[in-house]
Amino acid sequence: GPVKVRLSCSTKGSSIAWTTESGPNARWNLYAGPITLERSATLRALACRLGWRDSAEAQVQFHLGS
Repeated sequence: GPVKVRLSCSTKGSSIAWTTESGPNARWNLYAGPITLERSATLRALACRLGWRDSAEAQVQFHLGS
């Protein structure tokens, strides 16, 4: 079944952007609460803060069975 993923960042004032799309034209989302994945996907996320360089991108693959 579906899984819920929670993301966090220890840097005060940072936001988290996430996507399950690949490539340079991926649409990024602002993290506002648990992400529900209903099928296998690679979740990509990074921390961002206005005036600062974005963090390195983190990736994790979820393999969900049917």
